[in-house]
Amino acid sequence: MLNKKGTGSYSDVISGINKITSIKQTSKWKKMVANLSLSGGYNKALNDVIGKAVDAGVIVIGAAGNNDGKNACSYSPGSSKAIVVGAIDENGKVSDFSNVGA
Repeated sequence: MLNKKGTGSYSDVISGINKITSIKQTSKWKKMVANLSLSGGYNKALNDVIGKAVDAGVIVIGAAGNNDGKNACSYSPGSSKAIVVGAIDENGKVSDFSNVGA
């Protein structure tokens, strides 16, 4: 969904998630995991398609974001139904750049 430089648009990511959800809905027996190692500002459309994928049975893992300890719920996919993960340092502590939140 992203180019070789790791950048892309929300519309491309949304399209990719919709494709994954479509495959899952026609092949319910398939186990599917989507890794969304990306972060941007809050985007309702992205959160909505992530929610549909989760509801269809896709396990979606999303990045909390790297905005210096800000609330992940202010970003996408941090504010979605994804399993949201942050970064830790070599001592197992939350990295100072990682977003946090409930």
